[in-house]
Amino acid sequence: MRIAVNSYEAKRQINEMQRAHLKTELRFLKSQLNPHFLFNTINNLYSLALEKSDKTPDALLKMSSLLRYFLYECTKDKVPVEKEWSALLAYQDLFNLSHEQQPNVSLSNDIKSNGMIEPMILIPLIENCYKHSGIDFEPAAFIDVKIAEENGFLQADFINSIGNNIQKENEKNTGIGLAAIQKRLSMHYPGTTPITIIRNENSFHVHLLIPFS
Repeated sequence: MRIAVNSYEAKRQINEMQRAHLKTELRFLKSQLNPHFLFNTINNLYSLALEKSDKTPDALLKMSSLLRYFLYECTKDKVPVEKEWSALLAYQDLFNLSHEQQPNVSLSNDIKSNGMIEPMILIPLIENCYKHSGIDFEPAAFIDVKIAEENGFLQADFINSIGNNIQKENEKNTGIGLAAIQKRLSMHYPGTTPITIIRNENSFHVHLLIPFS
């Protein structure tokens, strides 16, 4: 009996250590995304400031709203999907402020419920689209994002063109944010396929399917 009790206690301690390690790694992966995202955003603000653009105050307000989201919402395990979507829209607005003409970006939200998801799931995916689509310098570049609810699941599609000037880079790398998202989701939803990546000759498609909580 003593051997059985000791064996049970040892397994329990191992399980607790594994859960603690999982939570620590999830926190680490989540923290990796924010500096990477903020670095790109600050570069946009710096460019506007150098140009003494009238858009700078509006850009700072957008930045403020994103920082507020990171500080007060992203520390939680779950956030309403609408809050994550609002932060995504703020990112888009901030990106558009650095362009004279509106880029070819389509965003569609068909969520009807108050579903909860992990924070910083959608934002790195839209950032990845902007980074690799070539939308900064190619007229034919595009980004198409759609989120919807299906049987208690969040279904999201992020589709972007592949910029000619960065095509070779994309063959090696799909982005720091995307790699971290893949790992986070595989750890949080083991035994499932929450994210699917489809690469064609001229486009890149990330399909997300995760349960609302």
